[in-house]
Amino acid sequence: MPATSVYRAAAALLIGVAPAMPALAEAPADAGVAETTGLSAASPLLAPDRPTVAPALTDAHDAVRTFYAQRLDAPVWHDASGWTPAADAALKLLQDAHRHGLRPADYLPAEGAALIQAPPTDRADVALTRGVLHYLRDVTGGRIPAAQRPGHRYPHGMPDAPQAAAALLVEALAAPDTAAALAGMMPDHPQYPRLVRALADLRQLRDATGGWPHVPAGQTLREGDVDHRVPLLRAALVLHGDLDPAAASTGETLYDATLAGAVERFQRRHGIAVDGVLGPDTLRTLNVPVGQRIDQIIANLERLRWDPAPPVTGKFVEVNVPDYTLTAYDNGEPALSMKVVVGTEKNKTPLFTDYMDDVVLNPTWTVPRSIAAEEILPQLRADPGYVFGENMQVYSSWSRSAGVVDPFEVDWWAVNGRTMPYRFVERSGPGNALGVVRFSLNNDFAIYMHDTPAKRLFSRPHRSFSHGCIRVEDYDRLLQFVAGPAYESIRAKLDTGRTMTIQLPEPVDVRVTYRTVWRDDTGRLHVRRDVYGNDTEVLQRLQEEGRQLIALKPQDPQD
Repeated sequence: MPATSVYRAAAALLIGVAPAMPALAEAPADAGVAETTGLSAASPLLAPDRPTVAPALTDAHDAVRTFYAQRLDAPVWHDASGWTPAADAALKLLQDAHRHGLRPADYLPAEGAALIQAPPTDRADVALTRGVLHYLRDVTGGRIPAAQRPGHRYPHGMPDAPQAAAALLVEALAAPDTAAALAGMMPDHPQYPRLVRALADLRQLRDATGGWPHVPAGQTLREGDVDHRVPLLRAALVLHGDLDPAAASTGETLYDATLAGAVERFQRRHGIAVDGVLGPDTLRTLNVPVGQRIDQIIANLERLRWDPAPPVTGKFVEVNVPDYTLTAYDNGEPALSMKVVVGTEKNKTPLFTDYMDDVVLNPTWTVPRSIAAEEILPQLRADPGYVFGENMQVYSSWSRSAGVVDPFEVDWWAVNGRTMPYRFVERSGPGNALGVVRFSLNNDFAIYMHDTPAKRLFSRPHRSFSHGCIRVEDYDRLLQFVAGPAYESIRAKLDTGRTMTIQLPEPVDVRVTYRTVWRDDTGRLHVRRDVYGNDTEVLQRLQEEGRQLIALKPQDPQD
């Protein structure tokens, strides 16, 4: 049996779920403990004089008591000879929680590092277990509960709970190298270890230099300009990683081609229009303090803890809202990328996991009630003929059987916008708000992807202009990807101009995410603007969760 299987089997035995374990209800009345737990009678956990921490569990949380109960209240971290090597590993794990953007104080027992420098006690054993269980729960599933995650919605029910922290701890204790097993328990997302490393790098930069220098405001600088701020700009770009340190050793005040190239690299990494010019937007981004960038990484690590690992088989589409991009993957490899337009700050695009199983060709657009009340009703009050210019029909109600009404026969001033009894439908055509293809998603909040006639918006670096839906830059390339071998047939139907819904050959997984920081395959850090303030909200929630945890944390009784 492979080593991994051996220690997983041992883990199963320790938590009392061995396949051969008889049901308690079926055990004979005179059955011994060994028979009713599935453990060997020779197990040290069943010895008559076995050690027990039961008296120290009086004030413990339910999860902690349950964990010990599954091992018959035997100590986890010490034995007759003292603290075990696993105790050292556990303590280091909690001390290193800051590497993941978590606070060690939220998990460490009150004694801290002094815990295992003193002789072991049962209460100290329980305190260390409590800290490790809390840490494993948070690092693998996130600190913020699913119902409180900023911007997230769950069209198919709340996400499954992460693997129980107790099971993870049992697995680590049964592993050949407990320290390595504990350290390796983190989200299975390729960006997670990269951002852990980036967090360490920025903290090291902050501690060593205080961060990059602040470049004062002034005139816009272009290649060939001379300015007294240029040496500071060079120094800042070196610390940002966009300029070779050798190029900053000169005191030249000339904004030369080398410096302009470094500014372009900085702009590209930060989602700014790439022109090599130090304008207001670039200067503002350049001067964001290193501490704020550290906080952004911490917020992104927390969001990565919420998400399941990206699929490595089949087709998968991911939209990153702050980057205004869509990336499609085939069997885990990028297949295409394009720009998107997302919701405004007022009409935020929600973050969710969904699937696409059909497309609507030459769609009509039923205007949502909110848009009808806020945007169309004021226009109709000024000019009832407005709907004709927008290629719309007005229906008497939201019923499918409702008839078309003449907008000139309605007193629009008497219509209550909050209830909006009338339904507005834009006819299909090249000018339709949804363009010529709608990529349907299966959620109850009417968010989907679609083509758009407003192509000019894709040339802008910041693209939050929609009412919440996602407008795609190149509907045809996306249609080719999701349709696969059915593309030619679907394309022929599209060219007829008729409105029709077509099922895709296979459903395609879709995720709408919020990544303001990530590291590419070359190790370069990319940063985007926190367009919806989601980073700020996540950081606030993390602070609140920390305060609640400390408040609930029982004080360890003194021996």
